[in-house]
Amino acid sequence: MRLPLRVLSTLLIAAGVATCSDTPPAAVKHSSLGPSGGALGRVAFVPVFSASALQTAQHLVDFGIHYDHVRVTLTRPPSDVVRDTTIAFTPTSPDITLNLTVEVRSSDEVFEVGIDYLNTAGVVFHGHGRVRSHAPEQPSPQQEQISVEYVGPGANVARIDVSPKTSAVRTDGTLQFVAAAFDANNNAVAAVPLSWTTSDPSIATITGAGILQALERRGTVVVTASTPTGITDRATLVVVPPPSTISVVSGGGQTGVVATALGSPAVVQVNAADGVGVPGVNIVLAPPTGGGVAVTTLTTDANGRVSAGLTLGTVAGAQAFAATAGNLSTLIPETAVAGAPAGIEIISGNGQTDSIHKELAPLVVRVTDQFGNPVSGVAVSWTRSGAGFLEAVSSTTAADGRATTMYTLGNAVGTEGVTASVGGVTSHAVFSFQVVAGAPASIVLVSGNAQAARIGATLAAPLVVKVTDEAGNPVSSITVHWSATNASTAPTSLTDFAGRASANLTLGTVAGPASATASITGGRHVTFSATAQPGPVAALAFSTQPSNAVTGAAMSTVRVALLDAKGNQTAATNAVTISLANNPSGATLSGSLVRTAVNGVASFNDLKIDKAGNAYTLDASSAGATSSTSSAFNVTDAVASKLTIVAGDDQRAAAGSPVPVAPSVKVTDDAGNPVAGASVTFSPSDAGVVIPSTPLLTDASGIATLTSWTLGGHSGPQTLLVSSAGLPSVSLRAGAFGGPPAMLGMATQPSATAQSGALLDRQPVVQLLDHFGNSTATSNLTITVAVSAGTLLGTTSVVADPVTGLATFTDLKIVGSGDVTLTFTAQGVQSVTSSSITISAAQTTTETSNVRF
Repeated sequence: MRLPLRVLSTLLIAAGVATCSDTPPAAVKHSSLGPSGGALGRVAFVPVFSASALQTAQHLVDFGIHYDHVRVTLTRPPSDVVRDTTIAFTPTSPDITLNLTVEVRSSDEVFEVGIDYLNTAGVVFHGHGRVRSHAPEQPSPQQEQISVEYVGPGANVARIDVSPKTSAVRTDGTLQFVAAAFDANNNAVAAVPLSWTTSDPSIATITGAGILQALERRGTVVVTASTPTGITDRATLVVVPPPSTISVVSGGGQTGVVATALGSPAVVQVNAADGVGVPGVNIVLAPPTGGGVAVTTLTTDANGRVSAGLTLGTVAGAQAFAATAGNLSTLIPETAVAGAPAGIEIISGNGQTDSIHKELAPLVVRVTDQFGNPVSGVAVSWTRSGAGFLEAVSSTTAADGRATTMYTLGNAVGTEGVTASVGGVTSHAVFSFQVVAGAPASIVLVSGNAQAARIGATLAAPLVVKVTDEAGNPVSSITVHWSATNASTAPTSLTDFAGRASANLTLGTVAGPASATASITGGRHVTFSATAQPGPVAALAFSTQPSNAVTGAAMSTVRVALLDAKGNQTAATNAVTISLANNPSGATLSGSLVRTAVNGVASFNDLKIDKAGNAYTLDASSAGATSSTSSAFNVTDAVASKLTIVAGDDQRAAAGSPVPVAPSVKVTDDAGNPVAGASVTFSPSDAGVVIPSTPLLTDASGIATLTSWTLGGHSGPQTLLVSSAGLPSVSLRAGAFGGPPAMLGMATQPSATAQSGALLDRQPVVQLLDHFGNSTATSNLTITVAVSAGTLLGTTSVVADPVTGLATFTDLKIVGSGDVTLTFTAQGVQSVTSSSITISAAQTTTETSNVRF
């Protein structure tokens, strides 16, 4: 078969005129081409590019796609590849004649033909068909046509979707377009090459990567994306100049009631330097305090405008809404007036005190709306309670919302009042006044109550009382008598012009409550309370004495109180140190020997003594304080009764490797206290190794921990027996699995005999093994097989199963004769060789096909 140069270089219409060799017919004759002799023959076929393939070929250069090799395969059905030839071919290559020799079994045998035009990335065009062989001496039959189709990148794309579909960009701006590709079943297709164009390159250009560059012109362009097979989609883009100004078109200068919506929306426009509106600009509207806008952020329309309803703020007067677009801004001026009356409040005149028939200072109120804005022109009604006189029972609010009237007190001693109200407002403004009375009638506590100080100290603030008449008026020059409990004070004091009298209080020596009572003639009195706090720390005392204990176990909590010089417990936080005072056995005291006191008490909850003995005592000391010695207590030895596992049970590790967690156990007595110094022996099974191999002694926590436990060399369960004299032993479990691959082993030997060129009846299976011969597995390990003599055909490299570690070969066959072996190798592991295979020769014929390119 001859393919002209222009077929492979340009893939144009010349593909249709390729012809077969025109060798004259003759009878089939034997030759020595096959192993045992065969027959010569020829095949005739021609590749024909489809119309779509030719169309695609004309545009491949736009997508950076090329091909530089041609591959021709001849296969005897169903799957015996008899020839697989690849030749280099570029657009500048001369014509090539390709002579192929194949084994044939008859003069008219049918072969599968495959033609691939490819590059380093894969196949670009593919053709497939069947051809029938003929003897070289016979006339050449009509050439079989092999239809060639485009199968390269994007061949299966049925549609593409460009985004964004519609958008705007500023002049000199850029925008990234992307296109998603889908096949006929609407599945996404990845890595599809695309070609990008714009309808007007004077407005915007676009790169092969879909990045659009806007130029200096305002206008609209259509962006088109195409695949190698002509699948397209489009998007629309508007190019506009950048914003230059922002202004209010309408809706400014309105007047309305606070917190209500204005009658007309505000319209704002953004223009470019050419005076034309700019679409697609984000404008942020900001209302005044308490106000609102229908939409905070809007985008200008095709005319560069936005429109939004406005709600006034809550403060009466001039208001302004801000419209901002980037660094451009403008204000929308509006005016708000107060709403309906909603509240009334006292401004001045309340709480006055005077004698009967005296005119008080003016009574002033203010009327406001619901937001506190003053409301003018509102009628205020005034009513009195008491015997006084109102100058006016109604007045009208001024511009500041205020209304005023005058009031004269009556002739009765006590409290009088005036109420101001507004129609429709539920709240009222209520004024209260005091009318001066006469003689002293009561005594009240003013200040100095509930103070605290150290024992023996004078309180920082004096104790103050007030004496008043029956109407509550202060009375001066009245003698107040004082008495105290757990404290001392002056016996009497006189009230001043405000009716007040005072005395200093000095606390007693007992920490706790103290009090003082002030009284006047008639049995009226008031009592002050105080707290006497402890003084500085001066001495220590055991508030909780030590009790009998067990060696090596924590004692019950011992508490030491910090006292002042008078024996009161303080709230100090000083550090307290505990130590052995009487030590009959020369023992060592351990635990936290220094503790910081909390609320004047230091607690020691982890004290331990390591030797038995009687009449131990503890000494407590703290800087600047007198130390204290505890009562006597006894310490007895702990008796071991239980051995328990602390860590390292139920682990997994590779055979012959240490487990990840070092095993440890704990020895305790009947009360669960740790026993130190107990001898513990660790005994591994299955040739395991422990370090150290000698018995261990438990530490102060009763724990013995191995340095390491290395499992035996076989996979499966293993144990570690732990024992201590007189105690029930415990066992730790571990599971050993195959370690890293170290060598190969034959799981299945190949057939002992085989025919040359035929599949082995029993295909070999190789197993990954660790250093100890245990089955193991790993990821991405390739096993390669080679034959000792002859030619090995089939798949010679197999990746071992990552779970089982097995590498199974399925299609090996050996061409040759005699006894051979198969050797299997893999990177980083020891190889393995199969048992011997005896190869016998097979009767075959050969046929030659002259194919010319």
